[in-house]
Amino acid sequence: MSYWIVALLAWIAAGARVGRAIVRAPTMVRFAIVAAVASLAVGAFVATPELRVLLGRHVDVDLLSVGLWMVSAASSFVIAAAVWPLDSRRAVGRFAGVVYALAAVAVGAAWVLDAPWIACAVVVAMFGVVSVTGVRHLAPTPLGRGIALFTAGSAVIVVAGVAAIVRNGSTFFDPGWPWALGTALMASGALWFMVEAWVRARIVLARLRKVHRLVTERFPEVVDGDLAHSSSVLRASDQVSQILDALYLQIGLGMGGLDDSPVPSSAAERARVVAQWVDHSPEVPFDPEWISTPDGVSDRRWVLEIARAHSRLARR
Repeated sequence: MSYWIVALLAWIAAGARVGRAIVRAPTMVRFAIVAAVASLAVGAFVATPELRVLLGRHVDVDLLSVGLWMVSAASSFVIAAAVWPLDSRRAVGRFAGVVYALAAVAVGAAWVLDAPWIACAVVVAMFGVVSVTGVRHLAPTPLGRGIALFTAGSAVIVVAGVAAIVRNGSTFFDPGWPWALGTALMASGALWFMVEAWVRARIVLARLRKVHRLVTERFPEVVDGDLAHSSSVLRASDQVSQILDALYLQIGLGMGGLDDSPVPSSAAERARVVAQWVDHSPEVPFDPEWISTPDGVSDRRWVLEIARAHSRLARR
């Protein structure tokens, strides 16, 4: 059952990556991401006991597993190489061609010489480079957390591959738990950025709902087009911009500054004053300086701070 769960996770990641690649300009790196995750998905599917027995009647399942892992390793290697100081996209494309050619030669040599350790050694080397490159680019961001998961999965595969070579088994890509764990971690890493971005966007939309409804009812012209069918990430970004636009329009209907008092450096205090003003009629005068995004704060965080202050005032 666990193999089917891993396969399902890998297929979800592959589908998400394919969908993301379709709506964006094609590049070698995006192709490599799709190839890496898709080969993981097919490999996880082949590793399920039932399908392995079924396919074993018609094809060499071991050779198929070797080929799929090699595609995943080579594609991951190309992704890692994208952060290296290569001259241009054309250079990345040429480098990718060399990597895929090397992978094909390794698989062919393993098959002709009946020496699967050759392919396993190449897979270990490529995923080793991926692991080292991933560690150097870890960061406390959605993308950084995705890289961390993918790097952890690559490291698991490296350890499993080295253990297989040392053990000198006849089959180096048996569907054991280390390979399944590595697949699950890499699939999760490929999926993490999109999932976290979607969750964050849904949270932002929920927190902005009342303020957005209030200001867009006053100034419907800030809403450009029908965004009901766009993604949550795009809608969250658009609503932040629409709220700021509406606030500046409301200031334009006023009759001068609020007063001569200095604008506080605290974003929370500024947001509290702005939230109080939002509840008044558009004719109430207000100083535009209070609306401007504070230094060191993104537009999204600033608008969320206003929405949070507005919600606290509404509960009183």
